[in-house]
Amino acid sequence: MIDSLASRSRKRSLATLETVAFWVAVCSPLALLVVLASGLNSTGDVLRFLALVILATGSFVIGRPHDEDAVSQ
Repeated sequence: MIDSLASRSRKRSLATLETVAFWVAVCSPLALLVVLASGLNSTGDVLRFLALVILATGSFVIGRPHDEDAVSQ
């Protein structure tokens, strides 16, 4: 009983994480464009841009399996 509940909770948490990561991966290129359009004039701007690239890449990797079952059917 407890194992079943923990398993369902784990699956639900993973599905939520994948969903959020998927949508961050979808929206993050817009943030990259905004940072690029404003210019990379300072070290802070470059660091912000690199952080967004890392965030977008990580979100793409984590969010990739989101709703894969619906696509394959």
